[in-house]
Amino acid sequence: MIFRRTAVLALLIALAIFSRTYAQTPKQAIASAKLQEYETLIKQYRYSNPDSAKYFVQAGLHLARRTKDLDGEAMMLNQSGMIDDNAGKFVDSREKYLRAEALYHETGNHKGEAAVLVRLGVVELRKGNYDKAIGYFLRSLKLSERNGNTFGIMEANVTLAGGYM
Repeated sequence: MIFRRTAVLALLIALAIFSRTYAQTPKQAIASAKLQEYETLIKQYRYSNPDSAKYFVQAGLHLARRTKDLDGEAMMLNQSGMIDDNAGKFVDSREKYLRAEALYHETGNHKGEAAVLVRLGVVELRKGNYDKAIGYFLRSLKLSERNGNTFGIMEANVTLAGGYM
């Protein structure tokens, strides 16, 4: 009987901790959905209308920071870095990618972190820093393999091959 009470109490404590850690409030869920909408719009306009894409990045960054959504902020920084990268602004894009990587690392989002490592490698590749590029690609590959991210493994391998060409 005492064992049962102890087990039930332990289960309730674990559930309380889990629900506080991983549950989203309705406002957070709405903000998260809105950030996904922004990302879709950014991807749509990134190449054809970068000014519109930048507008949605800024709106997304504002929302993510206001709601303290670190993954959302990292996602917007990554998108902003891609816009800068496409415009040849490698210093700006690298800075945004590094901030996004740090946020993804902080939240434990290994998939996001691996994707940003690839982007950092691409920037270094475009600057002619092949050794740095390959280092980023290898880090991304290792992280993707460790976490079973098949798309990340493929992306890292493709970019790694590009670093040797």
